[in-house]
Amino acid sequence: WNGFAHALGGAARTLGPERLEKDERRDTPPTVLLLLAVIGAVVVWFLPGQPVAVALNAYTFGGLFGVVAYAMPVVLAGLALWLYRHPSSVDDNGRIMVGLALALFSAAGISHLHGGAPQPAMGMPALSTAGGVFGWMVGAPLGFLITTIGATVLLALVFALSLFIITKTPPRQLPQRVMAGWHWMFGAPPAAPGREAGDVGW
Repeated sequence: WNGFAHALGGAARTLGPERLEKDERRDTPPTVLLLLAVIGAVVVWFLPGQPVAVALNAYTFGGLFGVVAYAMPVVLAGLALWLYRHPSSVDDNGRIMVGLALALFSAAGISHLHGGAPQPAMGMPALSTAGGVFGWMVGAPLGFLITTIGATVLLALVFALSLFIITKTPPRQLPQRVMAGWHWMFGAPPAAPGREAGDVGW
């Protein structure tokens, strides 16, 4: 197991410059998350209509987060890659965990509001088709207090806030971060200072 976990951790750390000493590596927790991501992908992506897969999803991530479970393999895999390179024993990952929690709970709440708003008395399979238990806990009270539309707007704002928290991006720096990401993906050089927006320089 240790050899398997260290092999996966080493592969993840090759994606960037090595910054961890050997005794600082904590590869077991992210490996567990990565395996859960693979199992979840098989269950919800490749066996969506199989009775066993439906029941397994309804009493695991689907029962907790509803249709958000379809995105959980990506979330878990991304978190695993982050933890391979930033173990909690070295880095403070509180910001990442808070941002992920806000994103998952707000998305589950929206899914509950627009997925038929099933109640817990209807059972876990019914909850898994909307926002799950957590979606009901978040979405039902807000929908009752400020209507479905108001709750949806509020939760959408919370979801947007979670992305700023996860990426550590102040809202005023969003345009610069978007342009930096564009340049990184497509290899386009940044515009020269003082150049007009419409001047392509050809």
